[in-house]
Formats: sequence, structure tokens, C-alpha cells
Amino acid sequence: MKSDNQKAIDEIAKTFLGKRLNNYESRYDSSLLVPIERSLNRTDYNIKADDFMGFDIWHNYECSFMTNKGYPLTLVGKIKIPADSKYFIESKSMKLYFFGFHMEKLGETKEEAIHNYIRIVRRDLSEKAESNVEFNVFEKTDNIDIFTDYKHIEELIDIETIDFKDFKESPELIKTSNDKGTLKVSFPNLRSNCRVTQQPDFGSLFIGIEGELPSLESLAQYIVSFRNEYHFHEEVTEQIYKSLQDRLKIDKLSVCNMFTRRGGLDICPCRASSLDLIDQTVIDINRLQNATVYQ
Repeated sequence: MKSDNQKAIDEIAKTFLGKRLNNYESRYDSSLLVPIERSLNRTDYNIKADDFMGFDIWHNYECSFMTNKGYPLTLVGKIKIPADSKYFIESKSMKLYFFGFHMEKLGETKEEAIHNYIRIVRRDLSEKAESNVEFNVFEKTDNIDIFTDYKHIEELIDIETIDFKDFKESPELIKTSNDKGTLKVSFPNLRSNCRVTQQPDFGSLFIGIEGELPSLESLAQYIVSFRNEYHFHEEVTEQIYKSLQDRLKIDKLSVCNMFTRRGGLDICPCRASSLDLIDQTVIDINRLQNATVYQ
């Protein structure tokens, strides 16, 4: 049975999620943004805001608006919301908010329109999240690959010898290898599900550990156990971080999820014991990295 906090999250999320909207208004409206208090899910999983540092990094591949003469501009946007913000933003409401700019005329010149667009989005998202949200736009990527020093888990273990039987999050699956050291591993087959629509969410997961290391077999089984979980992207990332932190004696830890885009948006939550453990290109608001193969 769901807790009162989980029911509250579901009710807030249902503002737009799971509903068919016949009239997508092409007009700017900041009230479309739906904030959800982070503490609701964190309380149920004994997660504290000071357990980690990090950001929710969003990429919007459909940032579009016009000059005052009606010339359309289409750019890629990058959003950076601090993990310690009071609220995160429900994704469908974010899509509808950005959709509302498509017919907006924002400046006499291209440069003025871009400047005004960035200013308005920064202001609105900061107000809704109750934090300093950063936003920038790009016309091209910087052609920088990310997490290049992480090894695919299939390079490290023979996954065909492992039985995967648990498909609801099971932290008890995590076992120590009785070794200490450094591990940087990627797992490109994470799947969880939207808590309202039940639609699957796919992501590439990157985990960095320094200290007591898990057995890779148990780590793979634990990650697969999210396959039938129903949570938002941000929640999944924090639950993975918390479970690793609780089950192992870890000195340094980072967990980054690069989720597949949906409706022009992807969400990439990153949590770490210190910010230097996160790929710096990912969290640099002034650089746009190459997308992962699944984004």
C-alpha cells in the first residue's frame, strides 16, 4: 500500500500526466510548470538532502521561439536544477511550458530574442524550484564524449551466467566483494517506469565507487531490480545512491542516470558525495556534450 507521501506525489503528477490534451496552446504560460516537493519521496526512503550533492540536468532538443518579425529559432537547451532545491519539476508540465514559447516573439534581433528567452526560462524555473536554476541554449554540441573512463558492466562480468529474478527494487541484493578500491562502471540497460502513466523509462547508468566494492554480479542484479519500479527519474537515482551508501562502506560515490529523451526532453540526474566525481562536461551549463547512444 502506498504511503500518504507517495499518494500526494501521484496526485500532483496527475495535473497533466496520464491525460490527453487536445488543445496545446502555443502561448507562454509559466503556470503550466508543476513543482513536486523532493522531501515527499525522500522521507519514505530515509533520504536526506545532505546525503549527496548534485543536479538534475535536462536537455530540451526542441527549444523554439521567434523574433518580432516572425523568424523562427530552434535551439537545444540545457537546464541545471540543484539537487537541494525544494522542488523538482514534473516532466510533462516542463514540455507544455516550453511548447508555449513556440509562437512567442521575443526580440527584434536573433540575439535579443535568445537573450530574452534565456532570461525568462531561468526566472520561471528558479521561482518554481525555489532555487537558483541555470539555463543555456546551443546551436551545436561541443562534440565531447562523457564518462569515457567508465567500463560497460558486460566487459567486467559474464552476464549470461547470472540469474535475474527480482524486478522490484531490492537493496538486499547488493553484496560486498570484500575488496576495496575504485570502480567506474556503466550499465546502459536501466529501466524503470513512470509512476502515473506506467510507461517505461530507459536510461544509461554510471556509477563511481571508491572504498568497499560490491560484487559486480550483485550490482547488476540490483540495477535490474528497478525494471518493475514506478518512480520519477530523480527518485530512481537517489534510491540507487542511498542503497549503495547504506549497504557498503563507501568513501566516495557518484550515481548519474542519462535517461532516454521523451517528447524532446531528457532528464539526467546526477548525485555524488562531491561534485568533482561527476563528469564536469555534464554539469557545465556552458557546454553541450554528445548525447549517449540511448538519448
